[in-house]
Amino acid sequence: MELLNIWVILFIPAGLILVSFLHLCIYRIPSKISGVWPCSFCPNCRMNLTWWQNIPIVSFLILKGRCFYCHEKISYRYPLVEFITTMVTLSLYFHFHNSGTFLFYLLFFSGMIVIGGIDIFHQRIPNILILIILIMGIILNYFLVSRGN
Repeated sequence: MELLNIWVILFIPAGLILVSFLHLCIYRIPSKISGVWPCSFCPNCRMNLTWWQNIPIVSFLILKGRCFYCHEKISYRYPLVEFITTMVTLSLYFHFHNSGTFLFYLLFFSGMIVIGGIDIFHQRIPNILILIILIMGIILNYFLVSRGN
């Protein structure tokens, strides 16, 4: 198997894990819920989710878009954002390959996804996220754009 194909196979699950974390941030930052505790839970019935109920896209399909416990519908935004973020991860990888630039852009776009998600679903953006993205943008401009990378 070609080396590039191996990286693609590795980056799809990595992108899915990343987006799972981004969803956690989108939901928990505005609600001021810890990112560590409690474990992932259904926002409707508050039951803790098992590991297999947290597999991005796959668990949504297995559960047919409903909570395992209360059978309430799970929003389609979850698999949609999971798919889009995975595609962004792959696109960035194909453009920048295995480099620090790739990782930087991945962090930058991840921050933008969190900001966009919070803005869409909560109609507010925490100042700390704006500050982080601003600093990253300045660093990106200085180190990458001004040096011709």
